[in-house]
Amino acid sequence: NCSESQCCADPGLQCFAKHAFWATCKADCVAGGPDITDIDSTPWSCQKLGVRTPGAADWVKEECSSGWQNCIETKCCKLPGEQCHKQNDFFGECKPVDSLNLNSCNNTPGWSCEKLGLQTPALPVKGGTISPWAAQTCGRIDEECTESKCCLGMDVQCYEKAPGWALCMQSCVSGPHADDGNDTWSCTPLGPRSYGLPIQGPPSLFCFLVLRTVGYEVDLLTAQKAKGLGIFDCDDHMMLTADATIFIGDEQTVEFPGAPIVKSVDGTAGNTFL
Repeated sequence: NCSESQCCADPGLQCFAKHAFWATCKADCVAGGPDITDIDSTPWSCQKLGVRTPGAADWVKEECSSGWQNCIETKCCKLPGEQCHKQNDFFGECKPVDSLNLNSCNNTPGWSCEKLGLQTPALPVKGGTISPWAAQTCGRIDEECTESKCCLGMDVQCYEKAPGWALCMQSCVSGPHADDGNDTWSCTPLGPRSYGLPIQGPPSLFCFLVLRTVGYEVDLLTAQKAKGLGIFDCDDHMMLTADATIFIGDEQTVEFPGAPIVKSVDGTAGNTFL
């Protein structure tokens, strides 16, 4: 609750009020709509309290290093969340650092991994774990959302055509819509934008795998499903099998046309298009 402090620690976030007694730090907020990560569907006033915590300054994109560029001199990185790490006194490279202060430089042979300069502020986290009420109430893409004012899906938002009618869409441009008989849309957003369907926790994760219809892989997947491990621990998943379908527990795989196995230049199995 940032009602009293009226400020946020993480870059890019703004303190938004739900009502007089509760406010929290978010990347964005649509007044009059719910928050699909909130405990209930009560609309938010979205009154801004304090100022938005700044992210990286404009000069960072022009003056700092990125990719494999040497950052010894600049001591700064263009990409959000990265920081310059030394290999030696003559070369350094920008590498990501996560919220636990872990980075991809640790235990790299021949690198001192000394950090130079400051970490470039990360991009603000958008969305969160979907609340149970939202999963039951909010619309999906191309579904009506006038009452719920919320949508579920990747990069989907509730847009109003006119008072009394709104749809879940990924984008909307005000004016005549050819796919709706050239009727005019106001495209007023009625609620928050959805950034996937994170049921387990943000960010949302869809997992898939290809398995053989016979052999040990069937037993392995059956055991994983029983314990809720592997792809079965993702927000959603799909199992693919060539030229046939099988059941893993009570779930049927999705069949796809098989493809010939080819050989690579070194005589081993090569990649093929599925």
